[in-house]
Amino acid sequence: MQVSSLNILGGMAIPLMLLTLGHSLAQIKFSDTRVGVVFAFAHVALGAAVAFILTSLFNFSGAMRGVLILQCLMPSAVSTYLWISIYRPQDAAQISGIIFISTILSIFVLPLALTYWVQ
Repeated sequence: MQVSSLNILGGMAIPLMLLTLGHSLAQIKFSDTRVGVVFAFAHVALGAAVAFILTSLFNFSGAMRGVLILQCLMPSAVSTYLWISIYRPQDAAQISGIIFISTILSIFVLPLALTYWVQ
Protein backbone atom coordinates (compact mmCIF):
# COMPACT_ATOMS: atom_id res chain seq x y z
CA MET A 1 0.00 0.00 0.00
CA GLN A 2 1.46 3.29 -1.09
CA VAL A 3 1.17 6.35 1.14
CA SER A 4 1.38 9.69 -0.56
CA SER A 5 3.27 12.60 0.91
CA LEU A 6 0.02 14.57 1.26
CA ASN A 7 -1.45 11.84 3.47
CA ILE A 8 1.62 11.99 5.68
CA LEU A 9 1.41 15.78 5.92
CA GLY A 10 -2.33 15.61 6.56
CA GLY A 11 -1.71 13.20 9.42
CA MET A 12 0.58 15.76 11.04
CA ALA A 13 -2.06 18.51 11.21
CA ILE A 14 -3.64 17.54 14.53
CA PRO A 15 -0.35 16.87 16.37
CA LEU A 16 1.01 20.20 15.15
CA MET A 17 -2.11 22.02 16.36
CA LEU A 18 -1.75 20.35 19.74
CA LEU A 19 1.91 21.34 19.93
CA THR A 20 1.14 24.98 19.16
CA LEU A 21 -1.65 24.97 21.73
CA GLY A 22 0.70 23.40 24.28
CA HIS A 23 3.27 26.10 23.60
CA SER A 24 0.63 28.76 24.18
CA LEU A 25 -0.54 27.07 27.38
CA ALA A 26 3.03 27.04 28.68
CA GLN A 27 3.07 30.83 28.44
CA ILE A 28 -0.49 31.48 29.65
CA LYS A 29 -1.13 34.01 32.41
CA PHE A 30 -3.80 33.81 35.10
CA SER A 31 -5.58 36.80 33.57
CA ASP A 32 -6.06 34.83 30.35
CA THR A 33 -7.96 32.10 32.19
CA ARG A 34 -10.54 34.49 33.69
CA VAL A 35 -12.06 35.05 30.27
CA GLY A 36 -11.72 31.32 29.65
CA VAL A 37 -13.87 30.47 32.67
CA VAL A 38 -16.72 32.70 31.51
CA PHE A 39 -16.67 31.44 27.94
CA ALA A 40 -16.18 27.79 28.93
CA PHE A 41 -19.28 27.88 31.12
CA ALA A 42 -21.17 29.70 28.37
CA HIS A 43 -20.01 27.03 25.91
CA VAL A 44 -21.38 24.26 28.14
CA ALA A 45 -24.66 26.11 28.77
CA LEU A 46 -25.22 26.84 25.08
CA GLY A 47 -24.23 23.30 24.12
CA ALA A 48 -26.73 21.86 26.60
CA ALA A 49 -29.44 24.21 25.32
CA VAL A 50 -28.76 23.27 21.70
CA ALA A 51 -28.77 19.56 22.59
CA PHE A 52 -32.06 19.89 24.44
CA ILE A 53 -33.70 21.85 21.64
CA LEU A 54 -32.50 19.54 18.85
CA THR A 55 -33.38 16.31 20.68
CA SER A 56 -36.85 17.68 21.45
CA LEU A 57 -37.42 19.18 18.01
CA PHE A 58 -36.39 16.10 16.02
CA ASN A 59 -37.50 13.46 18.59
CA PHE A 60 -34.10 11.79 18.70
CA SER A 61 -33.89 8.70 20.87
CA GLY A 62 -31.42 5.98 21.71
CA ALA A 63 -27.87 6.19 20.48
CA MET A 64 -28.60 9.08 18.13
CA ARG A 65 -29.82 11.20 21.06
CA GLY A 66 -26.82 10.26 23.20
CA VAL A 67 -24.32 11.08 20.47
CA LEU A 68 -25.91 14.47 19.82
CA ILE A 69 -25.88 15.37 23.51
CA LEU A 70 -22.25 14.32 23.95
CA GLN A 71 -21.14 16.16 20.81
CA CYS A 72 -22.82 19.35 22.01
CA LEU A 73 -21.05 19.10 25.38
CA MET A 74 -17.55 18.44 24.02
CA PRO A 75 -14.85 21.02 24.83
CA SER A 76 -13.80 23.76 22.46
CA ALA A 77 -11.85 22.55 19.45
CA VAL A 78 -8.10 22.92 19.05
CA SER A 79 -8.67 24.03 15.47
CA THR A 80 -10.20 27.21 16.91
CA TYR A 81 -6.82 28.07 18.36
CA LEU A 82 -5.14 27.50 14.99
CA TRP A 83 -7.44 29.94 13.20
CA ILE A 84 -7.15 32.54 15.96
CA SER A 85 -3.35 32.28 16.02
CA ILE A 86 -3.28 32.93 12.27
CA TYR A 87 -5.85 35.72 11.96
CA ARG A 88 -5.92 37.33 15.45
CA PRO A 89 -2.68 36.43 17.22
CA GLN A 90 -3.28 39.06 19.90
CA ASP A 91 -6.24 36.96 21.16
CA ALA A 92 -4.47 33.58 21.02
CA ALA A 93 -3.68 33.49 24.76
CA GLN A 94 -7.31 34.03 25.71
CA ILE A 95 -8.48 31.35 23.29
CA SER A 96 -5.98 28.89 24.69
CA GLY A 97 -7.40 29.70 28.13
CA ILE A 98 -10.91 28.94 26.88
CA ILE A 99 -9.80 25.62 25.41
CA PHE A 100 -7.93 24.72 28.60
CA ILE A 101 -10.83 25.54 30.94
CA SER A 102 -13.45 23.90 28.70
CA THR A 103 -11.36 20.73 28.55
CA ILE A 104 -11.03 20.66 32.35
CA LEU A 105 -14.76 21.40 32.67
CA SER A 106 -15.62 18.52 30.34
CA ILE A 107 -14.00 16.10 32.81
CA PHE A 108 -16.89 16.92 35.15
CA VAL A 109 -19.69 17.69 32.67
CA LEU A 110 -19.47 14.59 30.45
CA PRO A 111 -19.80 12.00 33.26
CA LEU A 112 -22.75 13.95 34.69
CA ALA A 113 -24.40 14.07 31.28
CA LEU A 114 -23.80 10.36 30.75
CA THR A 115 -25.21 9.53 34.18
CA TYR A 116 -28.29 11.77 34.30
CA TRP A 117 -29.14 12.85 30.75
CA VAL A 118 -28.05 10.16 28.30
CA GLN A 119 -29.99 6.99 28.96
